[in-house]
Amino acid sequence: MMKKRERYFPESKIRNLMYQMFQGLSFMHKHGFFHRDVKPENMLVKGDTVKVADFGLAREIRSRPPYTDYVSTRWYRAPEVLLRSTAYNSPIDIWAMGCIMAELFTLRPLFPGSSEADEIYKICSVLGSPTMRTWQDGIKLAAQMNFRFPQFVPTDLRQIIPNASPEAISLMQDCLRYDPNQRPSASQSLQYPFFQVNAALPPVMPPVNSARPTSNRGGDAATVSNASVEGSTPPQQPQPAGDAQNAGQMPSSSRYARVARYAPGMSGGPQYRAPNANAYNNIGQTESTEDAANLGIQGQAAKRKGSIGSGGLQRPTNLGNAAAQNLGGFGRHKF
Repeated sequence: MMKKRERYFPESKIRNLMYQMFQGLSFMHKHGFFHRDVKPENMLVKGDTVKVADFGLAREIRSRPPYTDYVSTRWYRAPEVLLRSTAYNSPIDIWAMGCIMAELFTLRPLFPGSSEADEIYKICSVLGSPTMRTWQDGIKLAAQMNFRFPQFVPTDLRQIIPNASPEAISLMQDCLRYDPNQRPSASQSLQYPFFQVNAALPPVMPPVNSARPTSNRGGDAATVSNASVEGSTPPQQPQPAGDAQNAGQMPSSSRYARVARYAPGMSGGPQYRAPNANAYNNIGQTESTEDAANLGIQGQAAKRKGSIGSGGLQRPTNLGNAAAQNLGGFGRHKF
C-alpha cells in the first residue's frame, strides 16, 4: 500500500492504522506474547482495517532468556537486538512501531541500514549517540562487543518528518527511545494525545456563584406585568450547548455571570454591537420578570427608551451611549 502511494497519507489515515496496530499489540502483550517481527509486510490492510499477522517468531514474554539475537527485519530491529542482547522483551515491538509510523508519514524507511553496523549508524545519525545517561545498558552491550558508537548529535524529527503534527512527533520520539524501559507500552501508546483528536469533551458550564451587580438599572420592577412579557412570541434563537437545557429556569446569578462574560469592557469579553429588537424579545421570553426589570427595560427606563406593549418588548427609540455600553453584550451573542 505504501509503495503504490504517490502522495502522502493524510494524518487521519495514519492515526487509524496505528491505532489498530497498537490495539493488536496491546492484546498480544496483555496475553503474554510479543511479536518480534513487526514490520509493514506483516501488517495486512484491507480498506480501513489492519490486522497483525505472521507470528512465526512470537515468544512468551515470561519465557526465560536467552533469546536468539537474529529477529525482526533489520530496518525495524531495536538497538538492543542489534547489540546482541539476549534479554530483550516486548519493547522491541514498540521500537518497530515507531519506525513504521515514521515510514507512513514519509513513505520511506527511517533507518534503511545495509548491515547491522550501518543500521546502528543510521539510528545514531537521527537520534544522536547514546550516553551513559540515556542508555547505560547499551553502552555496556557495545563494550562487550568492542563496538564504538559513531558520534552524532540528535536530529529533530520535525525536520525529517515535516508533515507530522506535534502529537505524532511526540509519540514517535517516545517509541524510538534507546532505553527499552523508557518506551511506552502498547496500551500506554493508545492514550497519547495523537489518538485523542476530535474526542468528545463536556461543554464548559458558566459559573453559578458570580456576584449580582449592585446597581439597579431598571427602575421600578412592579410596572412590568407578566402578560406583557409572556405575550411576546419572537422567533426561537439557537442557544449555546451549555445553556440549552437551562433556558428559562437558570438562576438570575448565572444570567449575570453570562452578561459579565460577553458585555464590552467586562472580563475581557468581545465587543458586540448594540442590541436589536429580537434580542429584546428574546430577553422577554427567556428571562423572568424580575430579570427583565434588572436589565433596564421597564419602568422609568421604558419611558425613556420606548414602550412595552402586549406584543412584547419593543426596540428603544433613543438608545444613548451609556445604555449601549451596558446592553451591548446582547447584540450578536444569543443566550
